[in-house]
Amino acid sequence: MNIVISLTEALPALVACRTVADDAVYPGIYSQVFGPADPAACERFIADNCGKPGEASMSADAGALRLAGAIAAATNTVADLVGRPLRVYTTGDLLTDDYVPDRVNIEQDATGVIVKIWFG
Repeated sequence: MNIVISLTEALPALVACRTVADDAVYPGIYSQVFGPADPAACERFIADNCGKPGEASMSADAGALRLAGAIAAATNTVADLVGRPLRVYTTGDLLTDDYVPDRVNIEQDATGVIVKIWFG
C-alpha cells in the first residue's frame, strides 16, 4: 500500500505531491494527503488534485515552502540540527504561528516517540 504526501496539507493547493510506501519515512515538511491505497489510486489522486511542476504559485506561501524545502534538503544529519532554535511538542498541542526559518520543531506522540521533524 502507498500514500500520497504533499508540501501543503489541504485542497485545492496541493503542491509537490509524490507517492511513497505507507510505512516510509519522509521529510517533516511533507504531510500525508491521501491513502493508504494501491499505487494506481495514488497516481490518479495526484493527477486529479496536485499542482504540476512549473505551474504558477498557488499562494503567497509558495516562497516559504521553497525556503523550507531548501533548508530540509541542506540538512542531512542530526549534527546539522545542533545549535538551531528548538521547539519540542506533543501532537495536538497549541503552537504559536510565528515563522522562524531555522527553528527545528520536533513533534512527538503521547508516548514520546518522534513522529515529525520540521523547520519553521
